[in-house]
Amino acid sequence: MDSSDIVFTDKKGQVSGAFYRKELGDIDLVWGNEKIGLQKIVDKHLKDFADFKGNNPYEKMSNAINEIVENGKLLSENGVNTLWYKNGDDYYLVGISKGFNKQGDNNWIITSYKKTKGKIPDEIKGDTANLSAYSDEFNPLLTSKDEPLNSKGIVPQESKTMLESKAKTQGKRVDIEIPKEKDFFKNLRNNTKKVLSVLKGQVFENINSGMKAQVSSDGINKMISVKAVDKSINNGYTKEEHFASVENVINLYKISKLTQSEKPNNNSVDVIAYHKFIADFSINAKPTKAKITLRETIQAGNRIYSLELLELEKASN
Repeated sequence: MDSSDIVFTDKKGQVSGAFYRKELGDIDLVWGNEKIGLQKIVDKHLKDFADFKGNNPYEKMSNAINEIVENGKLLSENGVNTLWYKNGDDYYLVGISKGFNKQGDNNWIITSYKKTKGKIPDEIKGDTANLSAYSDEFNPLLTSKDEPLNSKGIVPQESKTMLESKAKTQGKRVDIEIPKEKDFFKNLRNNTKKVLSVLKGQVFENINSGMKAQVSSDGINKMISVKAVDKSINNGYTKEEHFASVENVINLYKISKLTQSEKPNNNSVDVIAYHKFIADFSINAKPTKAKITLRETIQAGNRIYSLELLELEKASN
């Protein structure tokens, strides 16, 4: 999940579980200050990510951090986990600290930048995979004397435009709870679209099939369309429950199970197949199945898997 946009908008706070690595679990994103956290990355290293995809420096930075976290090689030294990544001929890294001053259990990003000097560890030399170079900068004692915001118990930060839903991943099960209020926003559809837009172009892996998918503008529009909402409503869910589930489509996709793959009914040249997934979860304590569709296409000679449909259906207890 890319949540840097949420933190950057308010320039404060944090997002828990913004990223995930199998070896580390959830990784939090903290705004921090000029010496540590996202603010440091923006102030000192924003231009380092110019070679990554994105429409502006901030998108490039967000895409770079996500790519490094997801595909980088993990090395540990002096209590700091470092992810090393090679993009073209250049090396990049993300530094992750556990807790603060060796207190607390949350993993959080303390810095990220392009490697331009210093040594390369032996573990990386000669490795042909996507890696980065070693950094001497990752010394927690040389960063900040001040504790990052809420580092003792980081909790999810909702942006002002984000639907106030909470998603919990427990093993391979997602439970979503929605606060009991009349209506969260006048325009749920647009709010959900804004939440998902920051995820566009990123790649997310299904833990059961290994298939990697991404969110596209077309897919977002289908998931928040009147047709999709009406299907959920007809199955006994509210529009708030539908949008809360859509906002958590990445968590749901990750734990879902592939049930069917089929070729398109029309003679589309680009679409190769539609893959059907089902995720068992609960929303407002109601056992639910999320029916998710993954569209497989060919674009510029590459296979692209895009999430494009989410429908809620009641499940037995």
